[in-house]
Amino acid sequence: MDKRYIQKRNVKNVNLDNINNELVWTTEKVNECIEQINKYDRYDGELPFYENSLKYRASNILFKYTDEELEIIKRCSQDIVFFANNFCKYTMDDGIGQITLRPYQEKILNNFKNNRFNVVLAARQSGKTVTSVIFIAWYLLFNIDKTVLMLANKFITSKDNLNKLKIILEELPFFLKPGILVNNVMEMRFDNGCRVLAMTTTKNTAIGFTIHLAYLDEFAHIEQSMVEAFYKSVYPTLSSSKISRIIISSTPNGKNKFWEIYKGAVEHTNEYVPNKIDWWEVPGRDEEWKKKEIANLGSEELFNQEYGNQFLLMNKPLFSYSLLNYIERIKETYIFKELIPFENACIDYSELKFKKSFDIYNIDMENDHFLFCVDIADGVGQDYSIINIFKIEPMSITKIKKVSDISIKNESSFFRINQVGLFRSNTKNIEEFSKILEILSFGVFNPYNIQILLEINFKGEFIINKISNNINYYDDIIFHTHHSETRKNKSQGIKITSKNKILYCQQLNHFLNKKIIILNEEETFTEMCNFVIDNNTYHAQFGHDDIISSSILLSSFLYSEEFENIIYDMYDKLDEKYKKEINQKLYNVNISINTKEKEKQKYEIYEILKYINDETLINEFKQKFGYDENGLDITDLNFYL
Repeated sequence: MDKRYIQKRNVKNVNLDNINNELVWTTEKVNECIEQINKYDRYDGELPFYENSLKYRASNILFKYTDEELEIIKRCSQDIVFFANNFCKYTMDDGIGQITLRPYQEKILNNFKNNRFNVVLAARQSGKTVTSVIFIAWYLLFNIDKTVLMLANKFITSKDNLNKLKIILEELPFFLKPGILVNNVMEMRFDNGCRVLAMTTTKNTAIGFTIHLAYLDEFAHIEQSMVEAFYKSVYPTLSSSKISRIIISSTPNGKNKFWEIYKGAVEHTNEYVPNKIDWWEVPGRDEEWKKKEIANLGSEELFNQEYGNQFLLMNKPLFSYSLLNYIERIKETYIFKELIPFENACIDYSELKFKKSFDIYNIDMENDHFLFCVDIADGVGQDYSIINIFKIEPMSITKIKKVSDISIKNESSFFRINQVGLFRSNTKNIEEFSKILEILSFGVFNPYNIQILLEINFKGEFIINKISNNINYYDDIIFHTHHSETRKNKSQGIKITSKNKILYCQQLNHFLNKKIIILNEEETFTEMCNFVIDNNTYHAQFGHDDIISSSILLSSFLYSEEFENIIYDMYDKLDEKYKKEINQKLYNVNISINTKEKEKQKYEIYEILKYINDETLINEFKQKFGYDENGLDITDLNFYL
């Protein structure tokens, strides 16, 4: 093992057992040498250091590793997180210190290790460069005959990135250090045949080099004509190799080549793996920090570009950092659970998954109530068809006690809508999707205790026709709404328009912040992070928004008579301890359960209207609902909700 490692490091191929021990270095002898130099400023004999610098190992020295060191080397070569957390040091506020990776850094490093092409969208000063440099150090240490190219938009940035790498290499224990052949301002060469070059990006950068790993930092800030020329010359060479790698990282800077690559990564239209670091993931950054930064930068728009991972200043995210931070803490990967009705039907339902703690096998068919939010696509590999499953349930007694008096409307104020299941597919056609919805509605759940919130815009009628053939079908299983302002009667399904979508989105945000609606599924969280307003509508900045589009349907239902009826039914069946707490809260705010007149619902849309350029739409809101700067007074939303 000792000899094989030595050979891998490309040093002299000799039998150490036959060499004079005085010529063979060990960690113990190196430490004695350093101690003597520090004490007497001299050492009698040949030094094991590059150009007599105690920070660098000389090339091709004879070194005998202990068994423990060889085990550490082996583990470091296999586990980059272990390598970083135990042996990588870096400049901290109080000097050089051991790096402790943040969770997102561990995830990114493993993505770098396991995938050839990576793109990193990161808030400023979030550690993206250090994370990339750690990987480069690891790559150089545990490979042979590889060339790494470190590129940046400015010479000083490229030089600084190489210096970051040097600090990590300098602070490694001697037995992990590579032997140095060349060390100058813009290049390092090692005795394992690896080298690293630091350059600025030009049209001709790297032409003529064989590159195995290219690191392109602040890619969005490189002059775009230069980027296009460079990328066209370098990428084909890298992509044609089975072992070459690319890491692209940057803060946003408008819609350019970086935006194009990152967007493609999220949407799975290229080979890149997307990595994202939001500002609120960095320890010490909270709402107060954000306020100070906005004040220092001069505007929230600049903050969103520098720290908010927004590619356009007008792309205002719907969901706040505090909400996203909360959902990231509770999010989980849903799991597949076998269901007999699907097995009997011999249909593929592998894309139907549930929250781990949700017991699908022991649903209380009499008392449990569910909502199915349904959004349909065409099943050709692009947009996703969604069945988003929510359970209506009472809050815990602890949370009931904490409900603020000002937010109490009636009994419904003490219930929540909890996400428990999700079907998400972009390959199932309409026929297959209809069958899955039918089996779920009439074979797995009690159809009389569910409401299907169906977006009617795209082939909604087709879905209704298909499931209506089931013997247990009844008309009211589909939630009814007004499909236009002029229609007096309600019809099956929910029609989404440019007008009501904005309100639905804002209402969803409101309910999420009040924890009336709970979203906890992993892909749902990803969509929330990319959901912004642009061109007077909400949509995904990258990737898909089908889960969120299905979730906004809840906004219509939660203001309906149907929802209140479900709540009254559930309330009557509650355990007395829940009723006691709820009644006490209702009494405290002077609400009579039986005689309470329907209150006006007030919803704040002032902020969102600032980002809408359609004056006709704004004036229509004002005239119809009595808008002022304090909010929107809504007595009867009708078509809009």
